[in-house]
Amino acid sequence: MNNQHQMNVSILSIFFLIMAPALLIPAMQSMSIAFPGVPFSTILLSQTLPCLILIPTAIIAGALAGTIIKYKSLIVAGIVLFIIGGIFPYFLKDFTSILLSRAVFGIGIGMISPMGNALVLKLYRDKAQVSLLGLGNVFMMIGGIVMQLLGGILCAIGWRYTFLVHLVAIVPLFFVLFYLPEPKKDNRRSREKVRLPKAVYGYTLLFGVVVMLDYTMVLNISSIIADRQLGTPAVAGFVLAMITFGGMMAGMAFSKVYQFVSRFTIALGILLVAAGVGIADFSGNIILLTLGAILTGMGFTTILPAITIEIGIIAPPAVVGIASGILTALLNGGMFFSPFFVNIVQSVTKQNNVWFPILIAAILLAVGGIFFILFQLRKQGTVKEIHNLMKE
Repeated sequence: MNNQHQMNVSILSIFFLIMAPALLIPAMQSMSIAFPGVPFSTILLSQTLPCLILIPTAIIAGALAGTIIKYKSLIVAGIVLFIIGGIFPYFLKDFTSILLSRAVFGIGIGMISPMGNALVLKLYRDKAQVSLLGLGNVFMMIGGIVMQLLGGILCAIGWRYTFLVHLVAIVPLFFVLFYLPEPKKDNRRSREKVRLPKAVYGYTLLFGVVVMLDYTMVLNISSIIADRQLGTPAVAGFVLAMITFGGMMAGMAFSKVYQFVSRFTIALGILLVAAGVGIADFSGNIILLTLGAILTGMGFTTILPAITIEIGIIAPPAVVGIASGILTALLNGGMFFSPFFVNIVQSVTKQNNVWFPILIAAILLAVGGIFFILFQLRKQGTVKEIHNLMKE
């Protein structure tokens, strides 16, 4: 491989690890059997705790990257913590110790998660940037599939073996150590004078809300299938896989889509998610539910790189790291707060079924997508010359 390809692979390997927190899902039931004295809600903390710790860690890591600590050093340290915190539960017998280990893993994945987007924004320009952001999301989805499959296979041997899947991070560690270049260091003094543009907060908050609304459907796939008697839990797993499949398709096509749609790409993604959630809400058969899942995955993987590009356009280079950290934090925050949104809608409307909150989510997403189109139409010209470059 030449230097350019080596750099590409090293960055894509970082994206490959981002979905790692989900690999423990197949082991939840087995762990509850192994620890009969521990409430199941506490068992679930082994899955959710890293996601919670990731939120502040990603923001802090984004603020430190390229200024106080080198990007490469931060990523290497994050992968090392990822591996140590990930595999240690294999050797542990006390559940409290397992949770502590998962907290270490959460810090590691929090340090890694914003770095892929940040590095693409720092090291690439124009079409190469757009292309690699789309491909990065494909690798993120592939990583999630591979690690969940390995986790399920090893869990069949024994739940402890699931934690050994974290050893796959040795490969990205190798590429980062030997092939990842360090972006040009930001001047700390000049950075202190640069404030994060308000638009960055707007875009990242928008993404967090979209994720929250999207996950009203994603987290309730099994309930949808059970309530409408559409199949078994295995069918739920298939439908969830179709979300990932849709995301992979959108990631591979993102460069062409962005070239054609340009500044309306975010709105397109929101409307795709709205359509997917709405179709899933009204689905009376597995075909429609699968279509909704695919559209939802396509929308999600259209929005994420598109918002990342906008952040790279409006944020000064000195604050790209922290902007990526905030985006990652709100991604996980949206997932975390989605069940609370469902509970609030049910409480206010006195509707105890899951269908009504999903319907409200679909409506809000559709309104948001239309609003974003109108917002872009009112803006004078394109956001930056990259939009024109995409049309050349």
